[in-house]
Amino acid sequence: VGPRHAGSGSLGLLICLARLSMEDDVRTKALVDNMVEIASRMRHALRKDLCAKLNALSCDARQRLHARLVASPPPGTERCTIDLFCAGNITDELLASDSRLVQLVDGGAVVEPMLEASGGVRRSFLSLQTAWEHLKDWSDAADELPLCSTGWRLLESFGALGQPIEVKRRGIADQGPYGIEVARICATPADTASLVTAFRSKSSIVPPEGGAAVEDLLVLVDPDAPRASRLALSSTMLRQMYASFVHRRELHTSPCQSMVLALHAHALFAAVQPPARGVRKEDLEAHMRRQYLDRAYQCAQCTFGPIDHFACGDLAHHNGERVGNATINNACPRCGWFSRFLADWPKWDGTVPAEAFAQCASPEEEWINMTAADAGIA
Repeated sequence: VGPRHAGSGSLGLLICLARLSMEDDVRTKALVDNMVEIASRMRHALRKDLCAKLNALSCDARQRLHARLVASPPPGTERCTIDLFCAGNITDELLASDSRLVQLVDGGAVVEPMLEASGGVRRSFLSLQTAWEHLKDWSDAADELPLCSTGWRLLESFGALGQPIEVKRRGIADQGPYGIEVARICATPADTASLVTAFRSKSSIVPPEGGAAVEDLLVLVDPDAPRASRLALSSTMLRQMYASFVHRRELHTSPCQSMVLALHAHALFAAVQPPARGVRKEDLEAHMRRQYLDRAYQCAQCTFGPIDHFACGDLAHHNGERVGNATINNACPRCGWFSRFLADWPKWDGTVPAEAFAQCASPEEEWINMTAADAGIA
């Protein structure tokens, strides 16, 4: 009876796994079908966005755009097509009657010059692509979408621009849509595909603003491609799956509008808060660990660190010398412990001392002690 019971249990487990696999296949197929449908409409949405942007340019901006395109025309584009494009008033009827104009609009070579003429180019600091370029990938790769076998593969392959956000999760016990907190919103855009890829490869992404690493994006309707980005946001991949990734680090495609609403509500709350004075504790810790971990030392007596002795072979050689108005001090700044031998100093363990936070809170205070490495004379 025992073996037969065990065998039936194993069979039940196999049946359960097979059922889950079939359900995953069904969900993935529905996800891919939705992406195929969105991709089939993306090219027209991008055309409408580009033409609207062009038609909104001032005469001076169109003249600058014309001069740039004439000086460096897209491959295979004739002067008359550039003249027609920069004249503005591009309509669907005009595009339908001129295949060369359609090729110029759909090719994407005019996007960057046009955005520069309109005031600036917004790019992902990771992929270095604009919102238009990312969304064009959705349209260009429509035939390859059925080859994506998992939700992760879709998220890593097709991205959209958004604002990097620092999300704090309250733990497994609070899995509701409001069980998160948006601690920071960064100004420099990034793209979802690059951030998901970095997360999957366990890579840390630091925004150009510095501070703590970011792993998530707040994806909004993009001003450079409002129709196309709104269409992308309506996809199951971004509206449900990416929202689930941000909230729970899991991929779910079940409808959950409350997750999207909660994320935007938390982001809005973070955006309207008054700016913090000084440097945030999380940003200081992240910055110091990136700069000093694995290269700096700490006091063997009180564990104060980081202490940067990287350029000092003999710590007693310049100790006590004066450089300008400062005195070189290679001893521990906190307790005064000192050893001339670098081997006596433990490697810094990454613990940021309270003195560092106090110094950031009072930036007008300057330390007058320095190490020989700081002085650059060791």
